[in-house]
Amino acid sequence: MYLSPEEVQHLLAAIADVEFRRLIRFYLLTGCRRTEGASVDWRDVNLGNRTLVIRSTYTKTKRNRVLQIGEKLHALLVEQEPKKQGGVFPRWTAGSVSVMFRRDAKDGKFDRKIMVHSLRHAATVGFLMAGIDMFAVSKILGHASIKVTETVYAHIPVEHKREALDKLPF
Repeated sequence: MYLSPEEVQHLLAAIADVEFRRLIRFYLLTGCRRTEGASVDWRDVNLGNRTLVIRSTYTKTKRNRVLQIGEKLHALLVEQEPKKQGGVFPRWTAGSVSVMFRRDAKDGKFDRKIMVHSLRHAATVGFLMAGIDMFAVSKILGHASIKVTETVYAHIPVEHKREALDKLPF
């Protein structure tokens, strides 16, 4: 279920715990699944090379994937105070993320049910609306096939499709 940018801001405003808000932003900036994000270890983060490895142990496809660390994600990771090893978000497990997310979503008084996986959808639509091509988005998300990305996540808002058409050079 897709969250609009306004809904994302509303959700972030409803989260009182600073570290949990950072974790939610991590999901939004990476498109990681719940277990992937809660399991990231500092040994998998290279701030110098700006790469982040999502270990195969936690991925659905059982393959490692390497994500690039952009400016916003870099700043977020620095705020989290890098260490040599240990969890990037050590307070959180996949289960506790769900419990806390449900509570914060309830506090945010959303008029529909949203889940942690909604963040992955929001990230994906954000990537596509930012102009990242479908193939690259598929790789970021760790999909085995671009068809999965096209089928599940190709619901870009109509306004953006119109804007894209207006950019045609002819």
